[in-house]
Amino acid sequence: MRENLEKLCNSYFLGSETYAADIAKQMLEPYVDEIKTDISGSVFGYIKGENDKNIMIEAHIDEIGFCVTNVLEGGFLRLSAVGGIDVRTLSACAVVIHGKKDIKGVFTSTPPHLAKDKQKEFSKLDEILVDTGLENVGDFVSVGDFATFDIKAKDLQNGYFTAKSIDDRSGCVALIEVAKKLKQNGKPKNNVIILLASGEELGNRGAKIGAFGKQIDEAIAVDVSFGRSFGCKAGDCGECEKGAMIGVSPILDKGMRSALEEKAKEKKIAYQFEAMSGLTSTDADVINITESGVKCALLSIPLKYMHTPIETVYLDDIKAVADLIFEYLK
Repeated sequence: MRENLEKLCNSYFLGSETYAADIAKQMLEPYVDEIKTDISGSVFGYIKGENDKNIMIEAHIDEIGFCVTNVLEGGFLRLSAVGGIDVRTLSACAVVIHGKKDIKGVFTSTPPHLAKDKQKEFSKLDEILVDTGLENVGDFVSVGDFATFDIKAKDLQNGYFTAKSIDDRSGCVALIEVAKKLKQNGKPKNNVIILLASGEELGNRGAKIGAFGKQIDEAIAVDVSFGRSFGCKAGDCGECEKGAMIGVSPILDKGMRSALEEKAKEKKIAYQFEAMSGLTSTDADVINITESGVKCALLSIPLKYMHTPIETVYLDDIKAVADLIFEYLK
């Protein structure tokens, strides 16, 4: 599971650049009866069950990143955000621009010795340029090309792992692990539809399309949520190392939530609750209202430093989510 996470986080999926989805499709294919993609780049895996009830398990495979809006003289580029970018983290960050070939670049910064106001921080993305060091960068990069963070996944200490796009490649890895476990344990009770959805960071586009027309009876969405770290209030976050976060919300199904809780207790799978007063800001919000409505649950993986190049997760929390979904489906 850790190796799959590293491979997916080191790849990219932004707009029409679906490299990560191609890799995920190869990972998932040995464990499903049928696999395909749709027009948006989402990946679907189908596992035939013993009866005709359809349960969808879903995570999004896209990531935040950038789009080139201007190619300037001297090897500089101007970028806009694709998804929610924390501008505070960008100064001196490295990126890869996916043009005619991959071009390396860094966000510019002013040395503190020369800054007129040493406390000033960039407040808007268009206040920063990317320096490629390539005078003829326009030969390789065009307006509309996408860019992603240039950082490799790595292990920290004590079971922690850091990378870009753990939001939500960790959820994708959990679902691939579920498919593997189902394959090893025989046909499940119900049909299982696995959706690795595109476009969550751009308004849940992949889940809207992907859930439609599938005659879904129940769905479990998997995403990340806030793991408590320095400067965060306990009441706003879950805790890393405490397992799957079971969502509690007016839009989520109470019966499914209770069943997941009971299964976690029975199988001694680490879990915690995440209370939300309304919408969940995940793909569960749109799956829930697909066609005539779908009973939906949400499991989240606690994540530190969300929407930065150094998202950090405790690997056993991903395993807890995979184990809990498997036990629920089995």
